[in-house]
This record gives sequence, C-alpha cells and structure tokens, in this order.
Amino acid sequence: MALNLNDPNGLVNLHNLAQEVERIAPDDKSVPIVFGWGAPLFGAINYFGGEMDIATLLANRGYTVIVASIAPISTNWERACELYRQLTFGQFNTMNLTTNTLEEENDLDVEYGHYFGPNRGPERTSTINRRRAILDSNSPGFHNWKWDRDHRVHFVCHSQGGNTVRYLIDLMSGNNKNLHPKIR
Repeated sequence: MALNLNDPNGLVNLHNLAQEVERIAPDDKSVPIVFGWGAPLFGAINYFGGEMDIATLLANRGYTVIVASIAPISTNWERACELYRQLTFGQFNTMNLTTNTLEEENDLDVEYGHYFGPNRGPERTSTINRRRAILDSNSPGFHNWKWDRDHRVHFVCHSQGGNTVRYLIDLMSGNNKNLHPKIR
C-alpha cells in the first residue's frame, strides 16, 4: 500500500507517516533508536509524529528510544557536542510509561572544545546543568547505557538534525583533536 502524504492537513500526513514508521520498524530491538530533538512543541505537537508520539509508540512495542534535547538555536558543532555528551553520559531522564510522566534532571555538563577559536565565538566553551536525554525503555539493561564503539544506535532525524549527526560523525572520526581534544 502506498503511503499517503498528500492530505492538505499536515497533521493527517504526520499521522500517516507515524503509522508507516510503526510498520517498518527494525526487527532488532537491541539497538536504541535516537530521536532528536527534544520534547513536544507546546506540550502537544510532537516533533516526530504530530499528534502521535512515535518515540513512545516504539517504546511501548519493546524498542529502546532515546530522545535527545538539543539547543534549537545553536551551530551544528554545538549541537553535535551536546548530542555526543548526552549519549555518552550514562544517565538519562526517564519516562514512566505507566503514568506517561517525565522524571527529569538537569545535571549534564557539555564541553564545546575550541571550534570557534579565540575572539571568534562565544566567550564560554562549556555549559553546565543541561537537560539529560530522555530514555524510553522497558529494558532495565539500558538505564546506565553509554554510547561507544561497542554500542550502535539508529538516528532518526531530518533537516538540521541530519547536519548535526554529520558533524557528530566528523567529531568522532578523530580528525578534530585540536578542536575538541576530549572526543576521540
């Protein structure tokens, strides 16, 4: 059946797309799915899924889902550093899937390295007490999970999120040691 995304109502198209994501989700549920980039808009419209919350939908079907909280008005470099830190921190904000409430802590420190150089960018090259990524999982093995060479992830992103992930891949390649010495 062909996917119908031609409805004049954009929310109907998002609903149809969310149903398609549910249909084509991978069989391997051991690899987390990382969504960007934050909580629902205005508390109601989800960035991925519109009225449907694709992240929760997948978590309820046994997938481990991580929703990253990335600054909306930042460079791709800053966003990549934030995403890297959230995935390697080893602690997450969690959704209580029974009550659908977020158990949240803001204790994440992010180092941005030397990308901008002296007198070319922000005065500070780090931030403190940022929001942790949100983990939706029914699997207790993921609550202290950290992203590294041995732990793969699937990224679901579009628009600037795609560029952010490309910067993240470049950061992790090791070609930027002089720009961000802490990421290898």
